Amino acid sequence: MALVLPGRRIKSTSLLAVIGQDVVGLGPADEVMADAQVIPKSGEILIGKADPHPDGQTAGAWKAKRYCLHGRNHVLFPITTIMRKVTGGALQFDTYDIRLLRIFVTIVEAGGFAAAQSELNLSLSTISSHVAALEARLKLTLCRRGRAGFRLTDEGRVVYDEVKALFGRIEQFDSRMRGLKHRMTGTLSIGMTDNTLTDPTSRLTEAIARFADAAPDVALTIVTRPPHELLREVISGQLQLAIASFPRIALGLEYLDLYTETQSFYCGREHPLFSRPDAEIDVGVVREFNLIGRYYWNSRDLKVFAIANPKAIVSDMEAEARLILSGRFLGYLPDHFADRFVRDGQVRSLRPDLFRYKANFQVAYNRSPSRMGPAPFFLNILADVHGITQEKPKRSPR
Repeated sequence: MALVLPGRRIKSTSLLAVIGQDVVGLGPADEVMADAQVIPKSGEILIGKADPHPDGQTAGAWKAKRYCLHGRNHVLFPITTIMRKVTGGALQFDTYDIRLLRIFVTIVEAGGFAAAQSELNLSLSTISSHVAALEARLKLTLCRRGRAGFRLTDEGRVVYDEVKALFGRIEQFDSRMRGLKHRMTGTLSIGMTDNTLTDPTSRLTEAIARFADAAPDVALTIVTRPPHELLREVISGQLQLAIASFPRIALGLEYLDLYTETQSFYCGREHPLFSRPDAEIDVGVVREFNLIGRYYWNSRDLKVFAIANPKAIVSDMEAEARLILSGRFLGYLPDHFADRFVRDGQVRSLRPDLFRYKANFQVAYNRSPSRMGPAPFFLNILADVHGITQEKPKRSPR
């Protein structure tokens, strides 16, 4: 799809980024530029008037500025309208349309017109008028409302999902552009739990690489701590971000879900249960042996066994693995961490149907501006590499 922008000089109030021929985001800008066009054959974005070249491209044009962000070629130029094909025709989006879409998202997430009134600070009739205007613009019926209550149509669900994705990209793009325009300095302090490097679902390494490329003047401080200590250091301000599976929710912090880690219950090759069939193993059998507890996770690890006092307490995964490998203790390990020992025949998991569980990994942070520094920029990258469309973060009670 070729994107053709108005052929006139304009003072822009927004910034449009295009990758190839796809619009990816909006952000603030105050430059004045001329007309712009996407050349259909090459997908190259050019700014300024130019004569057609015989091969179908354009010669002598003023090219847009190009920025290489995280391995993708971003071309930036200011414009006030976006041409989109919607329901068979071209739809020109402007700031009013964006406002209508935000109102629609608020209504959906609130569960109806009346429920959205307080957040939007609008009357029911005004909200209804805005939705009707959006439906007219899109030529779609987005929702049903009446005595039966509020519900989305099939088209409304599609529009909601697409708009959420769009707003997520807008927020990420805006944050990245601020990073380019205002070179960030200072220090980003991150804490994480141990032995996550081998987890294929964790994209932290990629996030660090992107951040280092986009914000080269920011110094990084990274520490490894047990989860409860990470929370304490975020609260005290020693850390800006903490990434772990947390045993509790700390008051005053906010949380963003990233991924899940699978934990299984393991025994070593020298343990009596190693050669016993799973069919002969149950909670009662396991309770007869020495169990390991993590001092920050005791209740979660041992709840299924109804054991108050384990025979061993550890502070990290490596210590737990050593005890399991000794053949004298049973305990939990992340599957990705235990995989090398399983392949070597040194350990095996016991009754995964009974004892396996998923640990939810989150990033915890304090939203206070005085403590955030470069953290919001890193948070956007972290969400992006994990394929998360950022919604309102989970807040702990205050």
